[in-house]
Amino acid sequence: MITLLANGCSHTAGAEIEFPLQDKSYINAWPRWLADDMGWDWVNLAESASSNEQIRRTTIEWIIEKVELTNRYKPEELVVMIMWAGFNRFEAWDNKLKRLRSFSGQFDSKYLSVELKEYIKYRTLIDDQSATEYKNLFDVYLTARYLESLGIKYYFMNANYNWPEQVDEKSLQQKYQILYNAYGDRRYRHLGFHSQEERFWQYMRENKIPVSEHSKWEHWGADGQKFWKNNVKDWMNRIDNLTS
Repeated sequence: MITLLANGCSHTAGAEIEFPLQDKSYINAWPRWLADDMGWDWVNLAESASSNEQIRRTTIEWIIEKVELTNRYKPEELVVMIMWAGFNRFEAWDNKLKRLRSFSGQFDSKYLSVELKEYIKYRTLIDDQSATEYKNLFDVYLTARYLESLGIKYYFMNANYNWPEQVDEKSLQQKYQILYNAYGDRRYRHLGFHSQEERFWQYMRENKIPVSEHSKWEHWGADGQKFWKNNVKDWMNRIDNLTS
């Protein structure tokens, strides 16, 4: 039996499907519907407001434990699907909750420590757009290489950002080009890598799919999740036929 391992942000977690500000509803999110269609089991690691740092880390942590250490799953029994999140998010240690969490400049920080508030404030101010694009692509590249090293099949897609062919910051252009070239043909197995029209948010908007009746932060309901599932399924069939 194949198991789908999904990860991403709120759009993969199924946020605000059943009530406002709901952080997840895995049973109503697109990975569940896709797994049902394919006859697969499924595991969903997505969390609302996840950064790509968090998505990379939690995906690899799960595989280290479940595949490498305990052999509960064999590599050939897994399909990994990741919808990469907003580039402006990052991980930091929350000393109050004693765990790593994702943050951005828009994060409601009233319950955070003074030190963490300052970190979020200054990292948001300092991080350059080009550096952010470069670091996020590095997260994606390292995840791909890790999955390939174990022989695990994967599909990547973007939620609401896409990568440029080149960054604006001249001092980073050579490094970015090296990384971009190293990612290479993986771009064709990455839905919305370049194209705005293919990424989740834009695709749903352009097809005039209404957001959830409970949505306060532009999230789609179960019908919208099923609509995206159908798009992903069609895309999988196209690229697998091209590369088989």
